[in-house]
Amino acid sequence: MKPRTYIFWILLVAFLVYEAYALATPAYGDTISEITWGLLRHPIVPFVVGVVCGHFFWQNATSGE
Repeated sequence: MKPRTYIFWILLVAFLVYEAYALATPAYGDTISEITWGLLRHPIVPFVVGVVCGHFFWQNATSGE
């Protein structure tokens, strides 16, 4: 596997562990979805997420794949 694949799986497991911890505690506003909704009030955040996703997933016209 490529190093990027390892990083992806490590981050995925870390997010899942954090989400499980956040759901198990009685605090309000600490789950990933609640944090995301709080950040989406600022219009720059969805723009930056779109730019990053476009950077990683947009197909390059000269790649030949």
